[in-house]
Amino acid sequence: MTRPMGIDVVSLALFLATVALGSYFQSVTGFGLSMIVMGLAGGLGVASVAQLAATISLMSVANAAFSLPGNLHRIDWRTIRATMLGSVPAIGAGVALLTWLSGSATALLQLLLGAFIMTGGLLLVCNPSRLARPSRAPGFLLAGFFSGFTNGLFGMGGPPLVFHFYRQPIDVRVVRDMLLMLFAITSSTRTVIVGVQGGLTATVWLLAALALPTVGLASTAARRWPPPLAPTTTRRLVFFILVGIGASLVITKLPGVLGR
Repeated sequence: MTRPMGIDVVSLALFLATVALGSYFQSVTGFGLSMIVMGLAGGLGVASVAQLAATISLMSVANAAFSLPGNLHRIDWRTIRATMLGSVPAIGAGVALLTWLSGSATALLQLLLGAFIMTGGLLLVCNPSRLARPSRAPGFLLAGFFSGFTNGLFGMGGPPLVFHFYRQPIDVRVVRDMLLMLFAITSSTRTVIVGVQGGLTATVWLLAALALPTVGLASTAARRWPPPLAPTTTRRLVFFILVGIGASLVITKLPGVLGR
């Protein structure tokens, strides 16, 4: 039995489960939604990488809307602006590369996705030493550039920003809120670009419509019932999840790429 547009019911249920898992962790830590959903749902073949990336962008905006109310006063808008100066131009380049790879090298695209998820997991768990002073604007601009490119390519701009922001001598709660705000802005930008290109297909809207209530419930649950774990332990748990997802994609797609 399938849903409209050929989406298998079992795969769709698993997709919504990954949305709940990713939304919960992102609300607690400031990251995790895009990589968990993209990796698991992409591996399940729920939809194409391009469709999932567009869906994730819509979900990231919703996740921030549920998680940020009451916390906007903690955000340093000068840092947000510096980061976005590097991010916005790179989003378009990433979307263009995704369009090209989706049409000519889908196995390579999946392999790159798996490698990026594994690398992202390593960056998230390496626990970089904190700086004595906040980085200057060029550092945030560069982190924004790499984040924007990977956001455009896979809908996943988290690892470069998470690594850079967690090095700053800033309260962890402030870091989380700033990351959520940046993901909301970059995801909105990506959605506009993809929409202009005609990439917001019926499948994207269907997945987003089904996923958004799950995002809201999981984000609310995270605020009311955070995990009884230390922040470092929570990050390590996300790390193992991400490395497992990425390794699975690499192992399954590598033979197809090498055999071309």
